[in-house]
Amino acid sequence: MSGYLTSFEVIRQLNRDRVIEFEQEIKEKLKILENIEKQIEATGLQRKEWLKNISNTFQAESDIHTKMIDVVKAEAELTSLQLKLDMIRLESQYDNQKLTLLVEMTRPLDENESVEDREVLLAIKARSNADVLRAALEQSLDVRLRLMDRSHDLQSALSKVKGQATAELQQQAEDVRRKLETYRTQMRYSAARASELYGTVLRDYLILRHNAHVAERILQQSQNDAAAARQRLRSCLELLLQEAAEQRGRMTQSAAQQLAQQTAELRGLVVRKERELDDLQLSVKKLQQRRHRELRDLQEQAGEFELKYRALQERRRGEVQG
Repeated sequence: MSGYLTSFEVIRQLNRDRVIEFEQEIKEKLKILENIEKQIEATGLQRKEWLKNISNTFQAESDIHTKMIDVVKAEAELTSLQLKLDMIRLESQYDNQKLTLLVEMTRPLDENESVEDREVLLAIKARSNADVLRAALEQSLDVRLRLMDRSHDLQSALSKVKGQATAELQQQAEDVRRKLETYRTQMRYSAARASELYGTVLRDYLILRHNAHVAERILQQSQNDAAAARQRLRSCLELLLQEAAEQRGRMTQSAAQQLAQQTAELRGLVVRKERELDDLQLSVKKLQQRRHRELRDLQEQAGEFELKYRALQERRRGEVQG
């Protein structure tokens, strides 16, 4: 009976281990699916973030180039304003000279002034105005030459900005195309791997489900066998309990007899030990009395020796002094 129960327990434990193993495999396969879904989601988020970063980068670089062009445009407008101011200054100076000359020409002659004197004065005034106007024209020419050089520099800067922006855009476009190609390759690989894993997981899941059904039937059969074995075990247990009760009665009676016998033996042993203890105490008392007498004799002898020693010391001291 004991061997049969041990084999049954082993079979039931093996079936339980198989079911637990199937459940663990199913959890692992489902975990693989969850990891794949998380990878796909993470890849999508990375793609979204990457596109957002590309857009922000393009926008930032576009803003930089726009600002540079705006600076060039502002400097060009400033150059144009300076040119207009120079033209207005020349025209104002020319109009002022012309007005002054007209005033001198239309002013009435003084008492001692003749027409010739007026013409000479006007000629001198015209030459002076011409010198001033020539100096102003030379200054304006220098200003316009500087403005022309500045315009040329601005055109060169604008061309440089355009070329730089075009080159950077081409480089960025090439980088984006290369990254997109890499991303498409990764996505194709991820999709193929996900499809393969999904097929593998689905196939494994079907196999595991079939195995789980088989294990469930085996477990049900094991439970039925366990119920029958439990009933047989209960019957055996009742029989063993009855036998144990009878055996306990016999053992109780035998134990009572042995206890009475051992109690009597122990009582006799205790009496003997008490007698031996009394004898030992008497011997110890006699030994203590003898030791006490010997100690007293030794103390008396020590006193006598002390007196003799002192007398000897006194005699030696007298001899030394004599």
